[in-house]
Amino acid sequence: MLQFTDLNHEKHCINFALLNNVVFREKDDCSVVSFHMQGHHVVPVSVDRVTAERLHKELGEME
Repeated sequence: MLQFTDLNHEKHCINFALLNNVVFREKDDCSVVSFHMQGHHVVPVSVDRVTAERLHKELGEME
């Protein structure tokens, strides 16, 4: 489970087993991370750059 808090102070738990793809993009003063899941579901979240870097690192360790 990947756990983090977005810029709206909402807590997220993403199940690794359901992920197909993750897209990171920079937007103005934040990062948008889009989690593409099974069944054509997409969960886009806005996070600060530090959180985006942590998520990228943790996802990279899954390989």
